[in-house]
Amino acid sequence: MFSVILMLGAIVINNRFSYSVNQIAVNAQEKINTKQALSKQALDLLLNDSISKHRSDFENLFKEENIGIYYFNNDSLFYWNNAQMPLLYQSKMFEKEFGIATLKQGYYLYFKVKKENTFGLALCLIKPNYDLQNNYLKNNFSNWTDIPKELGISNKGTKQSAVILNDQTLFYLSGNEPIYHSGAVSNICFTLFLAGFILLLICSLLAVKEKAQGVRLFVWLAAILAFRALMIWLKWPEFFYRSVLYDVQLFGNADSLINSYLGDILFNAILLLFVAVLFNFKIRRTENKILNYFRILALCIAIGFVAVQFNNGVKSLVSNSILNFDFLSIFSIKFPAFIALFALSFYCLALFVFIHRLLVFFSGKYVQNLLLFSGTIFIICFFIQIIFNYTNIFENYWLMLFALPMFVLTRAGFSKNSLGLGLQILIMSIITSLFFNFYISQNQRSDLRLLSFNLSERKDAILESEFTSVPDKIINDEKLKVLLDFLPNSEKEVEQLLKQKYFGGYFNRYNVEVSLFDKDCKPLLPTKDPVLLNEGFFDDQVKYEETDSVSKNFFFIARYKKNSRYIGKIPLNTKNLYVRLEPKQFEELGSFPDLLLDQSQQKPDKLKKFSHAVYRSGQISSRYGEFNYPYFGSDSLALTKTNPDYVHYFFDPDEETQIIISQKKKNGNYYFTYNSYLFLFFSFISYCSYFIYGLIFTSRFKSSSFTRRIQAIIIILLLLAISAVGVTSATLVSNQFEADNVKQLQEKTQTIINELATQFTPSEMFDPTQKELVNLKLKEYAHLFSTDISLFGKKGRLFHTSEPRLYELGLAASLVNPQAYADLKENRTSATSVSEKAGELNYLSLYTPLFNTKKELIGFVNLPYYAKQADLVNELSGIISAFINVYVILFVISILSGLILAGYITRPLQLIKQQIANITLGKQNEKIKWQSNDEIGKLVSEYNQMLVKLEESANLLAQSERESAWREMAKQVAHEIKNPLTPMKLNLQYLQHLMKNNPDDFKEKFEKASAGIIEQIDSLATIANEFSSFAKFPKTNLQTINLFEIIKTSELTFENHKNISIVNHISKNEIQVLGDKDQALRVFNNILKNAVQALDERESPKIEISMNENDTSVIILITDNGVGIGAEMKQKLFTPNFTTKNTGSGLGLAMVKNIMQGFNGKVWFDSEINKGTTFYLEFLKA
Repeated sequence: MFSVILMLGAIVINNRFSYSVNQIAVNAQEKINTKQALSKQALDLLLNDSISKHRSDFENLFKEENIGIYYFNNDSLFYWNNAQMPLLYQSKMFEKEFGIATLKQGYYLYFKVKKENTFGLALCLIKPNYDLQNNYLKNNFSNWTDIPKELGISNKGTKQSAVILNDQTLFYLSGNEPIYHSGAVSNICFTLFLAGFILLLICSLLAVKEKAQGVRLFVWLAAILAFRALMIWLKWPEFFYRSVLYDVQLFGNADSLINSYLGDILFNAILLLFVAVLFNFKIRRTENKILNYFRILALCIAIGFVAVQFNNGVKSLVSNSILNFDFLSIFSIKFPAFIALFALSFYCLALFVFIHRLLVFFSGKYVQNLLLFSGTIFIICFFIQIIFNYTNIFENYWLMLFALPMFVLTRAGFSKNSLGLGLQILIMSIITSLFFNFYISQNQRSDLRLLSFNLSERKDAILESEFTSVPDKIINDEKLKVLLDFLPNSEKEVEQLLKQKYFGGYFNRYNVEVSLFDKDCKPLLPTKDPVLLNEGFFDDQVKYEETDSVSKNFFFIARYKKNSRYIGKIPLNTKNLYVRLEPKQFEELGSFPDLLLDQSQQKPDKLKKFSHAVYRSGQISSRYGEFNYPYFGSDSLALTKTNPDYVHYFFDPDEETQIIISQKKKNGNYYFTYNSYLFLFFSFISYCSYFIYGLIFTSRFKSSSFTRRIQAIIIILLLLAISAVGVTSATLVSNQFEADNVKQLQEKTQTIINELATQFTPSEMFDPTQKELVNLKLKEYAHLFSTDISLFGKKGRLFHTSEPRLYELGLAASLVNPQAYADLKENRTSATSVSEKAGELNYLSLYTPLFNTKKELIGFVNLPYYAKQADLVNELSGIISAFINVYVILFVISILSGLILAGYITRPLQLIKQQIANITLGKQNEKIKWQSNDEIGKLVSEYNQMLVKLEESANLLAQSERESAWREMAKQVAHEIKNPLTPMKLNLQYLQHLMKNNPDDFKEKFEKASAGIIEQIDSLATIANEFSSFAKFPKTNLQTINLFEIIKTSELTFENHKNISIVNHISKNEIQVLGDKDQALRVFNNILKNAVQALDERESPKIEISMNENDTSVIILITDNGVGIGAEMKQKLFTPNFTTKNTGSGLGLAMVKNIMQGFNGKVWFDSEINKGTTFYLEFLKA
């Protein structure tokens, strides 16, 4: 019931949180009202109280509520609480008390409060509008608005889509769908539905385990499978397909009907595990060989199906998703990748259960059954190869690597203990690791082929896009026009202005050369390359070198094969400006972050670890990565000799071009670490599943043993210790990493300040007339030190920067960080590092004050470190990878040590337990010898003393029991003898009477009386023999006997007795057990005799004989449909001299019990009045 409630609850919640545009607009209005209240409260404090008193409150307001606060005095900005919002104050933008302002790359809600000549302004981002889209920049509504990302913002719309504040329309929501849903709510609904589905399966298993059989079981299973099939066919519930596990951008496989989405893989894996457990409950080995063959066939089909699903699952996850399964970069693995591993774990568990159930049918002779089992698994693999046509032998026959060790471990008795389960998990993790690396390697080849194609492409779409806006800016640059009028005296200034203002940023990847010619083709700028002094060179390049025109001002020189070459031509009145751009040979990306690149321009994460070089005409034209490529082209052998730790891939897209892509070889440490991660994950899932299974379906964990508790404590303590060390290590590394970064930034900053001091005086550094020159130097230093540099004036405004795009894109305000500004301005520290944010990228930023010769503050130097998080993640991943290797070894050692220590600690207790179990009253019991005088020694001493007292008590009890037994026996013997003595006495008295009277028929009457006396004497002899047999029971001679022959012999004795039907269901001709042939025959004769006697006066009397067996024993069932045994008689049935009949000594069942105990077997019964009785006889297998 609870499972159904969960699934229905998911559907209800989904419907409850489905909104129309009007509902979303109303909800957004409520959120905006909240922001208004917070903003007004902050602005009142800003205008009516001391700013310094509430500075921390204002800064926290931005951190927690994303509300920017600004204080203006006479239209001059005096205070701000953030350096992220790109405030560009214009009075016309903020004329009203509130409204929507469109700032750089975003729509902002603002509130304004005036007080005399001052006013406060509050800004809150509603929706960014970045020109770029990548992992850090998304044009989605701010989280606080609760507006779905599918909606847009507009200044026109309907009344229902209007977002209103104080009766004024702020903006309209635009969208094409009638109903919208929250992605977070869809994920919650999916989780609830999945939990309900799992609970439904568990409840089904509980019901099936207790009751369902045959047709009912089949119908139950078919119903659940049909329910899942309908879910896939109808794509229901629909909120599944809005959740993260059904996002086709993460994973999508259109070729698969049942595993099209990651969520489907998880659902199907759970369902297969359910079917496996169901098979485990209901499939048993029987006496019916044909039925056994059908069950083996069903299990083989199930095993093959799960193996194929596992195989295809790994392949599909690698080939059809963007998920990263490089566990050595553990922090780059996203949550859906762990869900994929959960699904694979469930496939493995299902496979384990199916194979474990199959092994029940291979429990005979070791070698013979090993060969039969191996052949069965081989046939499964062979059919997989034929049907699915896998090309690699490992894909086809990996199942044998998993199944055969299971056979060995099961027959050795290790399949269900911790060590055996750990070995099986290790084997499966190794197989999974091999699969992942095999498919990653396969998929990698196609990725590298695509990368080589992109690298061979000499045209640069990013460069062409960047150049598009440059000509118009240069043509309209007034300062450039003035400098051109002063040529040739302004040669240097013109070149500096062009390069540092228009050809920075992405252009830094290229060698940029500029040439300027007048109307007479005379060069106006000096250059190191004489060919650039000839305007005809540029004209020839454009006209005759098979040029591809990018635009009317920009040309790609296609015939130039040594490298990529672009020519830009920009007319400047009577002059022509030419720009030649060629890629730098060894240019790295430097500090240019992925933040400023569109997603389409970024290299995929999985290819960032590759090095590559492009050779054109045998000469290197560009390179990337750690590998040091030679200047001229080389073959694989030469490169391997240079550095044997790399493997190289060669691609030749055309005759002039060769691409070499290199990757570090995956050594043994890589594979060990990779497998270690999988082993830990699989162990966690497997042992959790084992615990849940034991808790719900068995009583295994309801009363844990002392040994298990010791093992658990040892393992838990070790895990806690390792976890504590891991967390502490990670914290120390993070802190040390932070400190090292700050130190490096401080050293770089000091070096840059010293360099600037040699080039400029303090007054020149912030002199507007020197701005272009200072900017040029900043870009040189930024390139040299691989970092961006910004200079802020003493009032906190941006003055110079080497990366203007950060501010042009609206990712940062042209203001110094307020926290750093306050700390440095108040002389609290010589430098301060703060965390800043651009889009979704968090980075470290260092601010250092600048002073003039009079020790007066003149400004601030800022160095951001964008790669902070990525570098920290890489360093932590490396440490954790090494830590995991040690962790796995310690984990294995902890299990082994737990087993060994628990055995060592509990060995005395086990010994005492064994000795106590072997205590026999009336016999000499062995004392325990223990050398140590510890707690265990004292316990052993108490045990030995108890034995002495017990023996004394046993002797007294035995004597008392013997006397009591003889008294009871005497009573029973007297009773049994008394019965025939009475008729004997009467007959003798009758003879005496005859002798006195001497009748004529004396002889006839004498013979008749004598016959009666002889009959009673025979009866006494029989009674004496029975008591003698019970008192002098023969010694049991245990040997291998064929139980089937003994049963048939006993059955023939009672065949056709009183028209009783005896039906033998045992089909085996050979049932080899341990026993004594003669005594076993007496057992069956006694049981069958009792059954026959119980069938007196019954209609259709019937006795059935059947058999059950397990790995160690055989159980014979003898069932009759007689009168049954009453409850008051059941407890005394095996007691000597007790009988339910009018005749008999009551010793038969007592002898049966003694004989079965001598066989190390058991005897018990079930009985119901007027329905019959079943006796169970358990024999050990030979």
